[in-house]
Amino acid sequence: MFMRITTILIGICALVLSQSGFANDVKLRGKPSNTEFSGKDASQKATVEKSFSDNDAIYGIVAGEDTNDPCYLKVNFRDVTTGATSAKTYNECDGHKEGDLETLTLPDGAFATGVRVCLNNDEDKIKGIQLIGNYGGCLLGAESVSVVPPDCSAVVRISGHEYRLCNTDQPAYITRSCSTEIGPSFERANCVGKNTGKPDSDWEKTVKCPPGHVATGMKLNTRAGSGNRRMYNGISLVCYEISE
Repeated sequence: MFMRITTILIGICALVLSQSGFANDVKLRGKPSNTEFSGKDASQKATVEKSFSDNDAIYGIVAGEDTNDPCYLKVNFRDVTTGATSAKTYNECDGHKEGDLETLTLPDGAFATGVRVCLNNDEDKIKGIQLIGNYGGCLLGAESVSVVPPDCSAVVRISGHEYRLCNTDQPAYITRSCSTEIGPSFERANCVGKNTGKPDSDWEKTVKCPPGHVATGMKLNTRAGSGNRRMYNGISLVCYEISE
């Protein structure tokens, strides 16, 4: 199959940041607000977040289990202006490795705005997570955005510059309605209910940041697991307004 090198701009040129961040002066503003918890909400809490001055919002997570206990969560952040990435981690697996991992990642230029979880039958462990989000342009009020389709997502480096590698049968852009949110999810075998592989009526309630806000952190409801592990069984989002 023939391939072509393309970028977010037309033709062959260096990869720009409009998909991974904003070229304009976009900042997180205002005061933080917290969503309710999807899953359990009790007295024991842990927080995984970046400071307000970092200007970072969540774009992905890596959730891990050790001996069936959800005790590991890496939260991936992206600077809303530059697109630079970083991560912070909750790891209470009693010195063990993070175990069986599940990864959820929003596309370049998208940020988390909501979350939903699935619990086990005993309702003491998270066994599924959906990360809900939308593109930055949508959060700033656009009705639609032009984005690079998945088949144009591979990146190659030539002479010190980065380029996107695309299938010639696919367009360089697709137009996406802002009314449709993005919602990747995973579901482990012990998720309560029908185990359909995607969120359904058996999952806990969806919680979302206010309109025009992005998630900058996660608050975890935690409880004792096996050994000295601490599991999480509920997630709330820390939200900030995003604006130009």
